[in-house]
Amino acid sequence: METESNRKNTAIYKLSGYATDAFFVSAIVGFGWFLIGYYTQFEFLKSGYQDWIYHAFRVKDVAEFGVSSWDHIWANGINHWRAFQYIEHILAAFVVKITGLSITKAMAWIIVIAFIGVRVISYLTLRWLGIGRLISLLAVMISYAVAQQWVTVSDYSIYVGHIFVPLFVVIWIKALENDGLTYLLAALSGASWSLHPTIGYSLSGMFFLLLIANKSSKNFQKIFLSIIFFLVSSLPFTAPYFFMGYSIGNPVFVTPRFLQSLLINEHFGLSLIYLVAITFCWILLFTRAADLPRWSKLLLLYCTAYLVFIYFGLQGYFPDILNKFQFSRAIPFISLLFIFCFAAILQGSFHAVRSRLLTTIWIVLIVVSGAASIEISSRYTAQPINSIDDPVAKYFDDKPLPHGTIYYKDVPQASYVGKKGLRFITSYNQHLLPNPYPMQLLRLMKTDISYTGTTEKQVRLIEDYSLVLGIEYMFVPNLSPLVDALTIREGQVAASFEKVDEIVADSDVYAVLRSRQPISYAYAVDKSLRDQSINFSELPLPTLQATSYQPWDVEITKMAELIRSGALDKVELSFIWPDRLAIDGLQNLSLHDKDLMIMQSYDDGWAVLGNENISIKPTSLRFMYLDVPSGVNPSKLELKNSWPWWYWPVQWSGVVTILLTISILIITFLFRKLRVNRQGV
Repeated sequence: METESNRKNTAIYKLSGYATDAFFVSAIVGFGWFLIGYYTQFEFLKSGYQDWIYHAFRVKDVAEFGVSSWDHIWANGINHWRAFQYIEHILAAFVVKITGLSITKAMAWIIVIAFIGVRVISYLTLRWLGIGRLISLLAVMISYAVAQQWVTVSDYSIYVGHIFVPLFVVIWIKALENDGLTYLLAALSGASWSLHPTIGYSLSGMFFLLLIANKSSKNFQKIFLSIIFFLVSSLPFTAPYFFMGYSIGNPVFVTPRFLQSLLINEHFGLSLIYLVAITFCWILLFTRAADLPRWSKLLLLYCTAYLVFIYFGLQGYFPDILNKFQFSRAIPFISLLFIFCFAAILQGSFHAVRSRLLTTIWIVLIVVSGAASIEISSRYTAQPINSIDDPVAKYFDDKPLPHGTIYYKDVPQASYVGKKGLRFITSYNQHLLPNPYPMQLLRLMKTDISYTGTTEKQVRLIEDYSLVLGIEYMFVPNLSPLVDALTIREGQVAASFEKVDEIVADSDVYAVLRSRQPISYAYAVDKSLRDQSINFSELPLPTLQATSYQPWDVEITKMAELIRSGALDKVELSFIWPDRLAIDGLQNLSLHDKDLMIMQSYDDGWAVLGNENISIKPTSLRFMYLDVPSGVNPSKLELKNSWPWWYWPVQWSGVVTILLTISILIITFLFRKLRVNRQGV
C-alpha cells in the first residue's frame, strides 16, 4: 500500500510539474504575443529605414526568379544574391505559396513565430538541462527586455536565424562533455554563415572557444578535421564572397561612427536590467565558482568578451577589415546566450536554498522584467502600417514603363510596390556592388544642399552620369535646389531635364524630372577608336575621401563627351528578366571593323549565347566591352549571366557536411553499442 501510495504521489508530482511547465510556456507565449502579435494585423513595418521592405523585395524576387545570378533592377545590373543569405527568403516564399498570404504578412507571421519560438525553445532547453522552472522563466522573461532586438526584428533575416541558437547552445554544451559532437558543431557553425554572417561569426566564435577549452584541445588530428568540416560547411557563403570577382563596398560601413549608429540605446543595445544581471552573474562567479557548471563560466566569459570586443570596435580601435563585419549587430544574439548564463549561474548558486523569500524575489524580478520589456518595446518597436505611399509607384501606376532607369533614394520600397520592369540606378545593397555609381549619385543628389546650393561642377557631373548610365527619370524633393539647377538654363542652351510632375507621397512632395538627353545602353565602337578613347585600366576603389571618386568622375565625363560627339553608333538593347540582354538591329550595322560596348555592369558570369568567340571584358567604368572578331557579323546577339559551374555544388556543401557528421555520430554510436553487447556476451 505504501509503495502504491508513493507511486501515486510521484505521478501527481510529475503531472503538477508538467502542468506548471505548460503554464509557464503559455505565459511566455502570451507575453510575447502581447509585445509583437499585433504585427500580424498589418502589412508593413515603418522603422525609419528600409530593411523590412528590402527583404520583402528579396522574397518577391526569389519567388519570381529563384536565386538568380543577375537582376537588371538595381545599380546598372547587379548580382544581389552573391554571398547573401536566401534561406529565410525561400522560407517566406514557401509560406506565401501554401497560405496565400501576402509576402509582407507572411514575413510578419514568421518573425512573430521566431520571436516567441526562440523563447519557448530556450525555456524547454533550460528545463532539459536541469534548470528550475522559476529560474528558467525568469531568464526567458529577462530576454524580452532587449532594445536592440527590435532593430533586428525589422531586419527580418537576422532574427529568423536566431531560432536555431538554443539548439546550437545545447550541442555546444554537450560537446564540452562529449568529443564526438565536435564535428557536428563544426559543421553547424560553418553552415550558420548561410543564415546570416552575424550568426555565422558569432557561432564560429563559440566553436573555436570549444576547440580551445575541451579535453581534446591537444588532439591536433581532431582539431584539424574539425576545422576542415567547418571550412567545407561554410563554403556556401565564403566561396561566392571571395571567389566571384570584383566588388565594391560602401566605405561608410566600416567607420566607427556607422557602427555606433547601429546601437539604439546607451546600454549596449540591451537594457539596464540586463547589465545588472550580467554584473550579478560575475559576482556569483567569483563567490560561488565551485557550484557552477563549467559551460556556464565559459559562456559568460565568451559573452562578456564579445561585449568588450564590440566596445573597442565602437571606439575605433580596429582596422577596416574587422569593422566590415559590423559586430555590434550581434547584440541580440549575445542577449540570447545570456539567457543560459543567467539560468545556469542562478541555479548553481541557489539550488540548495529553499526559501519563500527567494521565490518571492524571483517572482518580483519576473514582473520587473516584464514591465521593462513593455517599456522598451513601446519605445523601440517599428510602427506597423497597412500601406506604403511611394512616389515612383504612384507616378508610373497609369503610365508605360520608361525606357531608361530611375533615380530615387528609397529604392527598396519602390522596387517592391512599384510596377514590374522598373529599373533603378541606385541600390540598397551596398556591400558587394559591381560599381560605385549608387554611392556617388547619392552623394551628388544629397538633399541637404538646400543650405549650400549647388555648384556648376556638381550639375555637370549629374548630367554626365545621367547620359552615360541612361537615367531617364529622377524623383527628388521638390524643395531641393537641384530641381531648378537641372531644369532651368540661361541663354540658348536647353536644360538636360524637364520637370514633368509633382507627386505627394507620405507627406512629402517630390519633383519628377525627365531627361531630355538620348537614352541608350549599347553602342558600336570603331576598333580604331577603342585604344585611344576606351580605358580598360582598373580604377581605384572609392574611400571616405570625397576625392576618391574623382577618377570615376573623369572617366564618366570622357565617356559623356564621346557619346555627345556622335563617335559612337547607338545600338538597341533589350532587357530580358532577370539575367539576359538582347542586342537587336545589328543587320543594319556592319561589325566588320567595330566592337560593341554595353553600358551595363560587367560580371564574370556574362557570356554571349551561340557566339563563344565573342569575348567580354570590363572597361575601367565596369561596362561590358564585346570584342567582335573580324568576319563575325550577327543580326542579333543575346547575352546570359550564369552562376559559375561550382556555385550550386558548393551551396549544398553545408547540408552535406551536416548530414555527414550526423552519419558519423550514428555509426560511431552503433559501433560502440555493438562492441558493448559483444563484451557483455
